[in-house]
Amino acid sequence: MLPLGLAFCALAYWLSLVTEMPWLFVAVTAALDAALLLTPRGWADGPTLRGALPALLAVMLCFAVSVWRQDRLDVEGAFVAGASQSDDAAFHVGLAYELTLGYPPQVPGLSGFPLSYHLGAPLVRAAALRYANVHPYDALSRFENTLFALALILALRASVWALDGSRLAVALAGFSVLASDLSFLMAPGKGIEWWVGLFEGGTFLQSLFHANSLVPALAMALGALVALRRHFGGEGRGFLVLAALLSLACPFFKVFLAAHYLAALWIAFAVSYERLALAALAVATGLGLLPLVLGGGGETMLIAFEPLRVLNDSRADLGLLPVSGFASLVWLLAWLLIALGLRLAGVPRALGALLSAKPAPAALAAFALSGYVLGLMFRISPLEGGLRERPFNEALYFFESSGSVLWVFAALAVAGVATTARWRALLLLGSAALALPSTLQFIWQERNAERRRVPPAVVRALSELQRATRPGEVVLVKPERQRHAPAPMLIGRRVPFTRFIPFFSQLAPRASLIARYERTARFFATLDPGEARAIAQELGAKTLLLVGGEDVLFEKRGTLELLYGGEGAALYRIIPSPPPLPR
Repeated sequence: MLPLGLAFCALAYWLSLVTEMPWLFVAVTAALDAALLLTPRGWADGPTLRGALPALLAVMLCFAVSVWRQDRLDVEGAFVAGASQSDDAAFHVGLAYELTLGYPPQVPGLSGFPLSYHLGAPLVRAAALRYANVHPYDALSRFENTLFALALILALRASVWALDGSRLAVALAGFSVLASDLSFLMAPGKGIEWWVGLFEGGTFLQSLFHANSLVPALAMALGALVALRRHFGGEGRGFLVLAALLSLACPFFKVFLAAHYLAALWIAFAVSYERLALAALAVATGLGLLPLVLGGGGETMLIAFEPLRVLNDSRADLGLLPVSGFASLVWLLAWLLIALGLRLAGVPRALGALLSAKPAPAALAAFALSGYVLGLMFRISPLEGGLRERPFNEALYFFESSGSVLWVFAALAVAGVATTARWRALLLLGSAALALPSTLQFIWQERNAERRRVPPAVVRALSELQRATRPGEVVLVKPERQRHAPAPMLIGRRVPFTRFIPFFSQLAPRASLIARYERTARFFATLDPGEARAIAQELGAKTLLLVGGEDVLFEKRGTLELLYGGEGAALYRIIPSPPPLPR
């Protein structure tokens, strides 16, 4: 129900945007709720919500001591942002505001550029902002990550049930969202800040804690396969329809996970004896992927065949030299051992499910195994590079999704050999000793890392900016990289350019980015007030926000009107050029 609810919420809000009829969201949501209340139904077999609560409480405790404490005002009136993923959070906060203004949205932090992106989760976030006044930072740091975690816990438990797992296996699958790899064997003493990112097999924690769209998309894909299992279990064709709907929605929440899910469906299609239903899910997923792949986002990304590149990336992080030939094969075995960790116990079970030729088990197994092959073989990065020395490899998402599903089979394996109470206790203690050290280090880092602080003076200036401007107006800020996101983005105002967000090369051509940066920076470097006015008019900006020691070089008198001036921040209205005199 949670994946379906997220999908229908996003769809209803999108319809209200494209039709410019805000009441449509309320009407569609109310109609769906009424349909649920009026439809007779019974309880389906499977894991209960009550059984998921211990795992959810464990996740909430981890959130409470780390990410729930960030992205809010402190006692001094400063806005305290998270230390990790702050650029990604700023982008999604800006996107939520963009989706309250109309459709299509503009790129947050890059005013005037249309955005081609998977908008499922941002649409839900924007609906919460517009109709429930939930600030996007509250949604990302407290509400969504908790809701997404519950959805995934339920989906993983149901996946074990679909594989005829025992009660112990079902319980273990719920806790697997907090499990990670064996990076603690290599990372200590190497100056590595985040152990779970070293071998890429445990990076799912970043997605879970920071409400990455990967989490609800994975819950949708798993929900579809559980519905497929119910369909073949004789519970009706309605479950096949639900599976197709979830498959169709999955790409709009995370393109990379949907591509991986589609590959898993076709692998299962090749080995299964029931192919029609799998083909239907694959077609639904492909239809969802098509507009996103053919859109602007697909034009800026490069898919390169670079076998085992991630192995040398890990070695570089460890301060080791690259390897090739036979040495790379040895390092591959070591990499798999550390990246998979306890999940290695699930590989035989996954291979058995794949060879069983049963549609749902085969698809789950293909999902659990294929991501590691894809991630080791391919690199997906911005076509024209980025501001990072080593551009982010989007293929690493394949490791995340496969790693999460492989815990399902690991839970089956561990529960399968825990035949006595004493043996069960020893196995659980041993499993915790292998799967939790890197997780605990991750939580410690999230809790104690230095926060990015927007000073109280800037927060007060934002209050004045909110009164002086309307949502969606462009505010000029210095485009250079700073410790915190451009302040106007906190309240739904656009900025022409910011180097705080480093992944613009995935969203716009590099030449356009360079031109925009140079034009924005020129406003602050010019000595000519007339040129400054012309640049502001070209960028559509009517106000200017200066923070800290920032200033402009041109004469302010006659060009800028002070709206707010305090220690550490100043807000100006840009006086437009007078109209030309009639001849």
